[in-house]
Amino acid sequence: MIKKEFRPHPNDRHNLLCYLSSMLITFFGFYGFTYLVTWLTIEKTGNPQLLGNVMAMTMLPAIGLNLVAGRVLKYYSAKQMMFITDILTGILFIGAYYALNTVSWQINCLVIVAVLNKSIGDFYKLSNKTILPDLFAPGNIQIVNGYQTQIRQLAIGSATMLVTMALWVTPATLILIMGIAFLVSAGLD
Repeated sequence: MIKKEFRPHPNDRHNLLCYLSSMLITFFGFYGFTYLVTWLTIEKTGNPQLLGNVMAMTMLPAIGLNLVAGRVLKYYSAKQMMFITDILTGILFIGAYYALNTVSWQINCLVIVAVLNKSIGDFYKLSNKTILPDLFAPGNIQIVNGYQTQIRQLAIGSATMLVTMALWVTPATLILIMGIAFLVSAGLD
């Protein structure tokens, strides 16, 4: 087996640090929020059927938005789209923090935020897949994809554990922290 080595291109090291840091924040935020919605839905309602409905509703926008996202990327660069989606997600989560602290219909609020989060995520995901040639030398893209896959796997497993350990803080506060993290991620895009 031949091991590929990361051969630095003049901007690759800086791009790699910013790109992977942004991915780390984004993946942790996305999977952490998904787990938090799952936990809160079961905690507040005790109804696993409702949880299934919530998860299904979050996937519905993806059917049409994946097609729209490709067309939007013809007019905006992937870098601009990643920046915009991180800003929108940050604002969405910060808004959710305030809504969860003021409304009595928390589950409905979470469903709306989850659907909007997934919708924004469709644009982010496509941008993320198309930006690599703009950031890295062609010989390094496969290596960067490998790093990204490892970060995603790390985020899937550890976001759940971290959110579970942090539930001594209110779920709304965790969402606020995630929202702020997404704004930081936008600065790295």
